[in-house]
Amino acid sequence: MMTSKIFNKSRLRSLTIAAATLATIAFTSCSKVDPAGVLLAGTAVNDRVKMSLLYWSEYGDSYDTTTVKNLDFDFIEDEKGEIIDVIYKGEPQAYSFLIGADSHTLYDTGRMREMFEIARRDNDMFVCHLGDIAETQPQYYAAVKNVVDFYKQKEHGAKPFYVVPGNHDITRNGWALFTQVFKASYYDFWILADFTPDRRTAIYDHFIFLDTASGTLGKEQIDAIEKGALLERLLPNGEEGYFKVRNRFVFTHTNFFRPRFTQFSSTFCREEMYFLLNKTKEWNTTMVFAGHVHAWDHRFIDGVEHLTFDAMSERNSKNPGPYLIRVNVSKDGKATWEKVQMNYVNNTGYPENDYHHLQWEVDSGLRLGLTWEEFMGYTEDKADARLDP
Repeated sequence: MMTSKIFNKSRLRSLTIAAATLATIAFTSCSKVDPAGVLLAGTAVNDRVKMSLLYWSEYGDSYDTTTVKNLDFDFIEDEKGEIIDVIYKGEPQAYSFLIGADSHTLYDTGRMREMFEIARRDNDMFVCHLGDIAETQPQYYAAVKNVVDFYKQKEHGAKPFYVVPGNHDITRNGWALFTQVFKASYYDFWILADFTPDRRTAIYDHFIFLDTASGTLGKEQIDAIEKGALLERLLPNGEEGYFKVRNRFVFTHTNFFRPRFTQFSSTFCREEMYFLLNKTKEWNTTMVFAGHVHAWDHRFIDGVEHLTFDAMSERNSKNPGPYLIRVNVSKDGKATWEKVQMNYVNNTGYPENDYHHLQWEVDSGLRLGLTWEEFMGYTEDKADARLDP
């Protein structure tokens, strides 16, 4: 009898812990969360960061240092052909970029397409996304990739797209899907934005993308940040060499702050929160952009401006609204932001996960990127057949 009582208490304790775990997931993650998906996330943040650093070390140059408008430079070489100086030419230009968050895309890519159309219409230089871009099923990522590839084409705006993963992007081993489309989760790039009057010192705007999809930075990412992996191409304060930083922008899925103290939402543990607040201050960060909580918040901490986004997903924001943010950077480097209206609503009569939403791909003659065979094991004919009424 004693053994039975102990066993029952032990089992009861285990069941209580399990229930508490599920409750925590249900009430502290993004709304519309699938608890099973969170529990089945297969790739830890340390592994994601290792893979991202490896990828960026090999292929980062293809993404690195966007040159604003006509701003360019010439190297000056000595008799031996060694670079001894650099002269910057052209004139600095204002530019803007567009940011969205938490699209939770299924087959209905209407709001994703609207975001790119707005960027093309208003001549934004590039588009960013703060994670939870799609639910982790191959067919939904195939739909997202077709949108991204469509708008990378010159005739459709040629818009670069920079993304951080969200918790929904890594569930059910979603990291494999995410990396087929976006390659890395932790990276940075620079924009050559201006130069000093003597045209000898470059002035950059710096963009840092953190992997916070698991609600934690993890040891690998913290170590990389501490070692200066994101800053290794920039000499401190431009004291030596030809580099200075004008603005620094940080992108994260997990939010730093709850919009309301009564609101359920996971944030960082206290130690990592202080670490990030100290780092963003140390970096002289201009703005931090966060998603995850599906609610707007705006505040200043230690001179750093923090913006937390509403969800652009129709399931969370059914009506038209200002779900995007545009950041405008003036020629002299002043950065301001504005909310941008989204008007798309699903009036097709089909739910978001219905194949009929893929008709836009057929109408556009679009068969780009990952094929149905690669993503789903279907042939093109079978994929098209499912679009019939």
